[in-house]
Amino acid sequence: MLPLSVQTKNVVYDTYPEEGFVMLAQAGFSCADFSLNDYLKNTNIYQSELNMFFDRSVQELEAFFAPHKKGAQAAGIQIQQMHMPYPVYVPTGSRELNDYLWQEVGPKSMALCAYLECPYIVIHGFKLARFLGSEEKEWAQTEKFIDSIAPYAKETGITICIENLYDGVGGHLVEGPCCDAEKAAERIDRINEKYRAEVLGFCFDTGTDLQISCKVLMVIFSYLIFLYLLWDNEIITYCQTHSAKQILTISLILIVVILIASCLLTLGTTNTEYNL
Repeated sequence: MLPLSVQTKNVVYDTYPEEGFVMLAQAGFSCADFSLNDYLKNTNIYQSELNMFFDRSVQELEAFFAPHKKGAQAAGIQIQQMHMPYPVYVPTGSRELNDYLWQEVGPKSMALCAYLECPYIVIHGFKLARFLGSEEKEWAQTEKFIDSIAPYAKETGITICIENLYDGVGGHLVEGPCCDAEKAAERIDRINEKYRAEVLGFCFDTGTDLQISCKVLMVIFSYLIFLYLLWDNEIITYCQTHSAKQILTISLILIVVILIASCLLTLGTTNTEYNL
């Protein structure tokens, strides 16, 4: 059976987290995508407005999330995936800001992922192509960050997932980091071989792909390409809507990709999980 999950944002609250997890279970979900990124929002990061949440020690953060862990376990919900706060590098940000994101937010996010017994953590690649002049140089910086957390991922059995992202140029949405399936497959294989473990996987965001292509069939075609090229790797499908207009469209895409994954399961491919 395919595991289905949904983000905890606006469902699971810090006051009584157990109630939110019970709600998820009653709605038929078996897993949750833990919205760690909601504790340090991207809008604030881009404005260099850091709160004090990640100033806490790892032990203090674990104590803060202990009720969440207990509530999820009591409700029978597996915290299957989480999103690290993003971005972890701001091209126009100060050195102090980027050092904090890299040295505090990144490692502590990994520690929380391990504490919550979460097997996957999604990161956003650096959006640097226009600043550095090429996608290859952009990826080199993302890979440096991956290398900074990959040893801990190997030690704790966590898979870091890069995600296909959009970027904005001249008021238009275009492909951003990690949108090339062939490059993603090569890089994932190379890094996993380097660490001799499944430290890197992929999170395919259908909402992002739809925003870029604006065509359902193109999203499904793109999804099939990623599945084919990442066949032997960990891959998560993330069905995200960015507007009310997209809900029916994403629902159609979800039906199709679930049918595809159901067929793949009969062939022995069991690495696919679906997040709404």
